[in-house]
Amino acid sequence: MHLRHTAIALQYTALDNGDQMHTKLVDALDASYRADIALQGWAQSLSGHCTRSAAKSSSQLSDAMDASAEAKGYKTAFRCSRSAWAARLTSGKLGQLSAKRTPVMLKGLSFREFFGWLSASLSTASSSLAFGTSDSQVAAAETAQQIPLPEPTGWATV
Repeated sequence: MHLRHTAIALQYTALDNGDQMHTKLVDALDASYRADIALQGWAQSLSGHCTRSAAKSSSQLSDAMDASAEAKGYKTAFRCSRSAWAARLTSGKLGQLSAKRTPVMLKGLSFREFFGWLSASLSTASSSLAFGTSDSQVAAAETAQQIPLPEPTGWATV
């Protein structure tokens, strides 16, 4: 329940539809907690006679699976609201940062792949001479070609 308290304390007012996202996150956490409790109850009911047959025939298993499916629905609703918000950001303000590169969104939870790409990109940019070696050369760099960065494969959706 610690995550629920943390989620309740988060401020979403600066985001478009932030209140709706906040509600969906708390709902998802609550449903996940209920599913966890139901699965724990099922596991405890098997104490001492855990056979494949007993596990499958337990009425608590059906309840636990229903609770798990409900939690998945709430998680999907939150993920969709977050994705819609990210899509608006990507096509709007984020797209104004660079006229030369199209913004991309993180695919699911591919953080490891994203940070690997980011590290490779920063290495490429920092070793490039595209921005010159002195302050006087920086102004000329604005008209220079883009630094070729690795493709955002494995972590991005367009």
